[in-house]
Amino acid sequence: MAAVAEISASTISMEEVVGSHVLRIEQYSTTKNLPWGNFFRSSTFAAAGHRWSIKYSPSFKEYDNADWIWVHLQLEQTFAQEVKAQFTTTLLDAQGNLVTAYVPRTTAMFTFVKGSSNGHTVIRRKDLEKSGYVVNDSFRIRFDITVFKEANRFESGSARKPFVVVPPSDMARHIADLHSGKEGTDIDLEVDGQTFPAHRSILAARSPIFHAQLLGPMKKDDAVCMWIEDIEARVFKAFLYFVYHDTLPEIDEGEAMVITQHLLEAADRYGMERLKLVCEDKLCDYVDASSVGTILALAEQHEYIPVGSRFSQIYIRCLQLQKSVDSSMSSSVGGSASTISSKEVSGWHVLTIEQYTRSKNLRYGTCFRSSTFAAAGNLWSIKYYPNGFDYNSTDWIYFYLHLEQTPQVIKAQFTTSLLDLKGNPMPTHKHRSSCILTICKDTPITSLSIKKKELEQSGCLSNDSFKIRCDITVLKETNKVYPAATAVKSFVVVPPSNIDQHLGHLLTSKEGVDITLEVDGEAFPAHRSILAARSPVFKAQLFGPVTGQNTAVCMWIEDIEAGVFKAFLHFVYNDSLPEVEEGETMIMAQRLLVAADRYGMDRLKLICEDKLCNYIDMSSVGAILVLAEQHCCGGLKQACLKFLLSGSNLKEAIATDGFHHLSKNCPSVLMELLEKLAL
Repeated sequence: MAAVAEISASTISMEEVVGSHVLRIEQYSTTKNLPWGNFFRSSTFAAAGHRWSIKYSPSFKEYDNADWIWVHLQLEQTFAQEVKAQFTTTLLDAQGNLVTAYVPRTTAMFTFVKGSSNGHTVIRRKDLEKSGYVVNDSFRIRFDITVFKEANRFESGSARKPFVVVPPSDMARHIADLHSGKEGTDIDLEVDGQTFPAHRSILAARSPIFHAQLLGPMKKDDAVCMWIEDIEARVFKAFLYFVYHDTLPEIDEGEAMVITQHLLEAADRYGMERLKLVCEDKLCDYVDASSVGTILALAEQHEYIPVGSRFSQIYIRCLQLQKSVDSSMSSSVGGSASTISSKEVSGWHVLTIEQYTRSKNLRYGTCFRSSTFAAAGNLWSIKYYPNGFDYNSTDWIYFYLHLEQTPQVIKAQFTTSLLDLKGNPMPTHKHRSSCILTICKDTPITSLSIKKKELEQSGCLSNDSFKIRCDITVLKETNKVYPAATAVKSFVVVPPSNIDQHLGHLLTSKEGVDITLEVDGEAFPAHRSILAARSPVFKAQLFGPVTGQNTAVCMWIEDIEAGVFKAFLHFVYNDSLPEVEEGETMIMAQRLLVAADRYGMDRLKLICEDKLCNYIDMSSVGAILVLAEQHCCGGLKQACLKFLLSGSNLKEAIATDGFHHLSKNCPSVLMELLEKLAL
């Protein structure tokens, strides 16, 4: 039994996450005319667990270096406050191979925050033009991005796995569930003979036109129905789906282009800018000789692609690819033809197995799961079987890769290698998936199997531990294949979901509020539908079977401070926590955790757990452990127990007031501590 406790301390050493991306520059000779200091920006892409874009300029911003091509990497989207990263740029030949004659350029390690960028020069233009790698007036640069993780903070000696994994935002799913359930609808939209129940606050948050009609000067306070003309019911159904889900519904392939055209008109009519870009992006895939005229007319009609603009080049370029335009039209192509060719997203992860000798005494079929890690744009974990699955496989060690979280089915390929003492893959102990696999959440994939005897003779064991590396490549299908010899660039950049910004603005403006929450002597105006969407407890109180359609305009909430509830309400609307003074972070996290548990806000609860893991010390461990036990916070509890069982911490903690509080309120935890000490 002792061996099981010891081996469960094996850790993920996730010090680096690596991803790569290829930038294709088309119409290079035209881009050279761009004045020095100006640049083209690529579409956003995912690499090394974050979203980035690239700024490309054919001349360096300083006049003395105007004959140099330079690039900047910009961090576009991240869940982290800051990201430490470096990147390497390499010139590629026509076959996509690295050009060894030109030394790759690697930056120093930069600290990125959202919206910041860093870069360097790549190659002199005259050297590029002499190289022979500018083919058909285009060339490619590969970016290898390395992000340095600092996930393991307070454990000394070796890295630890995180005790709490915070999932991505679930706000869009909550709002979508409100649409599916139709609870609390307060207005009917009559469209083309069909009725669509909806929520005023959601409509107003998502569309400035609905905002003006429902909450602005045009509003009619007693209106429970609104008639909408000049739009088909099937189109409005898809439009309303996007309002609530922030994604498009499944559409039959035969109707997709027509529906998308009508949706674009609806998006323009109701000021839904992101939906408009989504439709633009989809329509780019349908441009051919038969449709380009209709689509270009639609674009010009709605004024977001005026003739001669950058976006009109989408269609001109497609006509060129279809060989259905004359030379006079092709000569009007401008110089902003840079393109991202993002067919693969790659990442890798290293798993360290400690106390290998003890693990050999475990029963076959016993496995350990690593902490969750991010690689190639998805979340994964690795299962380790130290003694095989059954009696017949006890001489073998097995590793399985699991896809933990993804919005969809993905296609991927994997290579898992045993690492030598220098961290290099062992060619004799490597497994690569023989084909591209289509996998979904929780699908197990055999990643590596090694005979224990071979491992022990390999020279890869050091201090009774060894490492494996798993390389993951996810295949993206974002670029449709056009009937041409070269790929077409991405002309439309669709920004990430902004539903949190829309709801956050609704809280700040206080427009359309229909209930007041009285907390600790302060009044907090709010919107019933948003409260119900985000919290199952509020949903039961406002729209549940017991209360029915609760029409109360005021609700009193007890046993919570006004400052804590203000932060809680900020999270309800924004799906993020407000700024808190450093000295108050731990207390606020404790009280928000209690509120999150009370109102069924699971993601907020995990965020608070994760924050509190960083504040565990001799003075706080007792109080935090009581909180974790009372509110069923498994990860936080394990972090506290781990701290107490390290070195002499338990002996010192016994003398603190927090430990006395623990023994008085949670005696069962003391028993658990004693059992672990006895192992």
